[in-house]
Amino acid sequence: WGLAPRGEHSVSPRTISREYALVCHGRFVAQARGEQDYFDPNGLATASEGCKSNALMRCCKDLGIASELWDPSFIRKFKSEVCVDVMTEHATTKKRKKLWRRKDARFEYPYKEI
Repeated sequence: WGLAPRGEHSVSPRTISREYALVCHGRFVAQARGEQDYFDPNGLATASEGCKSNALMRCCKDLGIASELWDPSFIRKFKSEVCVDVMTEHATTKKRKKLWRRKDARFEYPYKEI
């Protein structure tokens, strides 16, 4: 499979977008427009990759791939069975924030549980 661009990037002062086609085994499967915000013109290359990832996510959503991720009842059940919400602190800013994590995982830098 692959993503094929279907035109040039559309660049505004803060957003970049581009339309892509999802092609599998040489056949057209879906198309979507990806977009990404950017704040520095030097970050256009990174924003362009973000735009491509956004288009892939939208193509997959159209096909029903991982559709449970948009289902609130699935999300609530998954969080209650597999995750915990804990209070964390950012190592450098010291800001506290409640974040979700898997029960079998730990936070990495810059966050730590408090």
